[in-house]
Amino acid sequence: MIQDSPNANAKHNVLMDHKHAARRVLGELEAAMCQGLMMRRGAACSCPQLFQPIQLGLPALQHRVVLAPLTRFKFDRTSHVPTILLMKEYYTQRASTPGTLLITEATFIAAQAGGYANVPGIWSQQQIDAWNQCTRKDPSSSFSSGPSGAPPSRTRLRLKTPEIDEYVALYDVSNVRDNEYRGGIENRSRFALRVVDAVVDAVGADRTGFRLSPRSSFQDMGMSDPLLQFTHPTSTLAPQRIITANGYDRAAALAAAEEGDVLVAFGRSYISNPDLPKRLKDIPLTPYDRKTFYTPVDKPGAAHGYIDYPFAEEGRL
Repeated sequence: MIQDSPNANAKHNVLMDHKHAARRVLGELEAAMCQGLMMRRGAACSCPQLFQPIQLGLPALQHRVVLAPLTRFKFDRTSHVPTILLMKEYYTQRASTPGTLLITEATFIAAQAGGYANVPGIWSQQQIDAWNQCTRKDPSSSFSSGPSGAPPSRTRLRLKTPEIDEYVALYDVSNVRDNEYRGGIENRSRFALRVVDAVVDAVGADRTGFRLSPRSSFQDMGMSDPLLQFTHPTSTLAPQRIITANGYDRAAALAAAEEGDVLVAFGRSYISNPDLPKRLKDIPLTPYDRKTFYTPVDKPGAAHGYIDYPFAEEGRL
């Protein structure tokens, strides 16, 4: 577990605050210069849509590069509380470009939904308080978290119908029920749509997103032809904006963003490039190290490959 003295923590926080403030000011200056250039050129905008502002619910984003949800195992092993010092630095780094949307890792909404150590939870007040400290430092960026509804425990238990309210079942491969949650496209969509309704009731439609992974084979999921099944919830919900994640490089991301009101999410490249929105304009990317992706916070070297990747202006490319 990473532990520091109070004095060391205070000095570290002051140093990081100064660095983050400087990066934020630089980002704001760049955005203002870009906006002024666009105004002088007239109404037509020549910059790629990937770097143009877009409204996503309540947040007004300054570009369309998104941090994808990434499991990093930086939570307490048993209480599932965020490691504040480490995670606050990680997310603040990736919020260095003003107006960035950051999606946090999939988060368990109840203790009985979990099965992994060192993964996030958001059912206790201690967890919520720690999350607030990690994500509310930079008001210029927006955070979103997604509930994880599938228990990853190796022991598979068949839930009774009333218990389904805590989980999601959509695939015809892993969903082998014979009740109202299975047997056809609408039944398999039923619970996912119920979850959306509940979230909308709690936080509002302008703060609600819906993630689909039609081709995922994780935990025995998968369908031979997912088109009809996954078209049903999307057509029912009629989303106003789409965030796509598909292992994009710069060229593919630029092309995807030109297709309309589309945002592009990056995972691995955002791990190794905390200033990714800036780099995608015309700066080489730092390669990522896959061996550091899943180092638990209570193991040696947990900060390596997490908060020590350089920014472009640091000249250590």
